[in-house]
Amino acid sequence: MKVTLTYRHIDDMNPQFQSLAEDKVSRLEKFFDRIHSAELIFDKQGERIKVELIISAVRGQMFISELEDLNVNTALDSVVGKMERQMKKFNEKTKGRKRRSSIRSGRLIAEMMEARTAATYSDDEEETYDEIMDNYDFGKEKPSE
Repeated sequence: MKVTLTYRHIDDMNPQFQSLAEDKVSRLEKFFDRIHSAELIFDKQGERIKVELIISAVRGQMFISELEDLNVNTALDSVVGKMERQMKKFNEKTKGRKRRSSIRSGRLIAEMMEARTAATYSDDEEETYDEIMDNYDFGKEKPSE
């Protein structure tokens, strides 16, 4: 996963903090493994610092969380926590959809199997292919019985 850090109105940022932020964001792959890239934006607005985390995943799926706080570390932790909750909720939704469709298809298969076993045919009642072809002339009217 590619992690991009952006600083607005912040002159100097500690390299240790940068590596810490990248590590925290990369841990999100535990909750959603189809992440393409993540962008972490730090914006200083007066005394407060706004932290925004934008994650792009497969099929254009975007996850966005933002938070303002006085302390950079607590803001970062809170934003990552919000993102974890979003991803867990998304995973639960998608798992529920798959489960419902598999239940429906399971019921459909069961109904088809019941219908197949309920309809029993004896060999002497069935017409052979040759008999059907002899009785039915294509292009003409249907044969009378």
